[in-house]
Amino acid sequence: MLIRSSFLCAAALLGIAACSSTPTQFYTLVPAAPERSLPVSTQFQIEVLPVDVPAQVEVPQIVVRESGGEMTRAESHRWIAPIDAEIRSALSADLSRALAVRDVYGLTYGTGIKTYRIALKVQRFDSVPGSYARIDAVWTVHPLDQEKLVDTCSSSVSEPIGANYDALAQGHQQAINAIAKQIAASVSALQSGVVVNTCS
Repeated sequence: MLIRSSFLCAAALLGIAACSSTPTQFYTLVPAAPERSLPVSTQFQIEVLPVDVPAQVEVPQIVVRESGGEMTRAESHRWIAPIDAEIRSALSADLSRALAVRDVYGLTYGTGIKTYRIALKVQRFDSVPGSYARIDAVWTVHPLDQEKLVDTCSSSVSEPIGANYDALAQGHQQAINAIAKQIAASVSALQSGVVVNTCS
């Protein structure tokens, strides 16, 4: 009888522990799709390459900067996909919407339509809840029909954010969107025949 009571107590404690554990929440950097589909240009297209990110944030958990050199992994707050894939998908979505074009990365496509290859290297991806979400990056735009013409630029965007993780994810979404607008301006300038560097 004593053994059975001990077993039931242990089971009850385990149940309480399971109930009280914090559920994992998942976040995305990909913006919500527009309610209506936009027309797609057939004059040119883009190819957004895989994104390079700092090793410090290349983990499933959201990594937050506490102070100075201290970094913390938020175990119960995670990106829904690897952070490099999240950034690439968000950048692709923002660029496709801004330019009204297709992203043909990973597809076999002909040479009859002008293609701009876009590469992004994230050098800093900082998350400070209650303060800011910051992305520093270097990027290039390369018209594939012109071997030597490459627009190389850098971007540094910091968005003020609230103290919760929803605000953090939205801040990074806004930062990626701001970088996408800069890249879109470069593509538009090259498409219109401007060959000088378009970085501000």
